[in-house]
Amino acid sequence: MSEPSRPRRGRHRAPSTAHTGDDVLSGLLLVARLTLLALFATLVARGHIGGPDVYRFRDIAVAPGTPWRDFSVEYAPLQVALLRTLFGASLQADAFRQALLAFAADVAAFAALRIVWGRRAGLLFLALGLPLQAFIYQRIDLVSVALAVIGLAFARKDHERTGGSVMAAASLFKLWPIALLPAFAIDRRRRALAWSVALIVAGGVVWILIGGIHAPGQVSSFRGSTGWQEESSIGSVVWLVTGGPHRFEGGAWRVGTIPGWAPALLGIATLVALGAIWIRASRLEDDPAGAPSLVAVSALVLLSPVFSAQYVCWLLPWAAIASAERRRNMMLIAVFAAVFLTGATDLIRNAHHGSVLDFQWLGLLRNVAVAAVIPVWWLERPSTDPAVATSR
Repeated sequence: MSEPSRPRRGRHRAPSTAHTGDDVLSGLLLVARLTLLALFATLVARGHIGGPDVYRFRDIAVAPGTPWRDFSVEYAPLQVALLRTLFGASLQADAFRQALLAFAADVAAFAALRIVWGRRAGLLFLALGLPLQAFIYQRIDLVSVALAVIGLAFARKDHERTGGSVMAAASLFKLWPIALLPAFAIDRRRRALAWSVALIVAGGVVWILIGGIHAPGQVSSFRGSTGWQEESSIGSVVWLVTGGPHRFEGGAWRVGTIPGWAPALLGIATLVALGAIWIRASRLEDDPAGAPSLVAVSALVLLSPVFSAQYVCWLLPWAAIASAERRRNMMLIAVFAAVFLTGATDLIRNAHHGSVLDFQWLGLLRNVAVAAVIPVWWLERPSTDPAVATSR
């Protein structure tokens, strides 16, 4: 028996007429990405491998034994499975595959946004991500972004089992999409939520059976790192106040020492913050894939001991949906400021310009921009636009 139709909450309705300007701009931004991919491929062929991630990925791909059990790994199971399957041929081949994978994920996320949430959401996603293009294809985080967007998109199109399964894959690739699961419940997609939870639990059990009981802890602690990552919300303050020293630990530059009680306190604070955000979201008529998801992910990264530059891309699709749904200029400005500061920091660092103090302030300002998203959403008045809000 088919399920009764559900009311649609905060669903963005794309206009029926074509927006030529949006299409042209989207096309130009896609061409720019393809051009940068080709440029990076040329550099790789000449021996310029790019960022540090590919070296770590190759180490994991070729290491003997069982990940987590025989050697420490800071990544979740599906990402490790991907690395062990596709990587390990050579550094050049791995760098190119990584870039191609990130590019495909970028385009897939754009396509899902455009099809389900409209032209403007797709365009905003491409525009917001432009300042990250100098380095984001040297990372793999866009894969989890694409999976999360596609999971929500399938569920929105009434393919709930597929949507829930894809969201589970996103969560087992990188853990952060778990914070988005309440969006299914608010959007009346209970079957999608059930599939996600069931597959995440099943995947977690298999993960522990393969990697051992300490496998999740290796991921949450980034291989047992003891310091605050210098770009994190707490680490950026510690670094600015103390001036260091900072050290390379667990694949990232870190400062200070994380007290033994801090991880538990931050975990509790994260759960409380996410609970408060989604409870408030359940009382609004906005699209849960938009502003509530953006605020939830912002809170998650701000309460984490690690906030690497590439994590900013986790914010992009939800900011695009939120702004396309209704004009949230302050929220959009805050996200763009965070993205711009991240891209600028990377360019300055690669050009070997800027002092330590410059990087300290750039990191702190980036975190302030992300943090601004939360009060902007919390204090805004609920929408009364009939094109946005629908009866429950």
